[in-house]
Amino acid sequence: MIHTRATVVVFVILLGSYAFFWHSRDWNVSSRLMLTYALCDRGTVCINGLEDHTRDRARVGDRFYTDKLPGYSLLAIPAYLTTRHLLRMPPHPINMKGQGFTHWWADYWVTLGTSGLLTALCGTMVTRLGLRMGCSPRCSAFLGLSYGLATPAFVYATLSYGHQATAFLLLLSYLLIDDMPKTTRTFCRSFAIGLAIAFAPVVELQVAPAAFVLFLFWLCQCLCLERPGA
Repeated sequence: MIHTRATVVVFVILLGSYAFFWHSRDWNVSSRLMLTYALCDRGTVCINGLEDHTRDRARVGDRFYTDKLPGYSLLAIPAYLTTRHLLRMPPHPINMKGQGFTHWWADYWVTLGTSGLLTALCGTMVTRLGLRMGCSPRCSAFLGLSYGLATPAFVYATLSYGHQATAFLLLLSYLLIDDMPKTTRTFCRSFAIGLAIAFAPVVELQVAPAAFVLFLFWLCQCLCLERPGA
């Protein structure tokens, strides 16, 4: 019970801290967000009508696309759809004709519901690692809060970059692998591990070497499992 309380406290403090910030768009952020809006509002990967909000884009004929990997944009879909449903927000304006703007209400909620939420969850996982290594609940909570408030994670939790999404996916896969029962493995756990490892490079390709190391770790764990009755 005390352990659960420590992780909950860390999660609430971190997410509440990230909720205080609303950064204006830059090309890097907008490029990812425009793909999310195009997918949800119009069901297309083309960002035509939204292209003036970013110069981080690719053009093929008369069609515009984001030049970022699609992983973050896909992860942001639940946050955007939830925001539109609960707040009854209209679709993102299109065809601004060179007059892209720096603020849109959905940006805040999408960023908080994706980068902020995933960073807060990373803080809880760091707290859990501390508890597993024998730290007291207070010390473990301090570790989680230090990660979320005293490292660059604090900045990236308030921006629609992919850094914290990949951190969450890689850390989650490590915890699931390390927690794997020594005598058996379940389909759901294995599926979650494989999905987290595989999707991390879809968010940011540069984490592929780390994802590969985790895959080897997972493979070794699977090969070392004792068979029932052995």
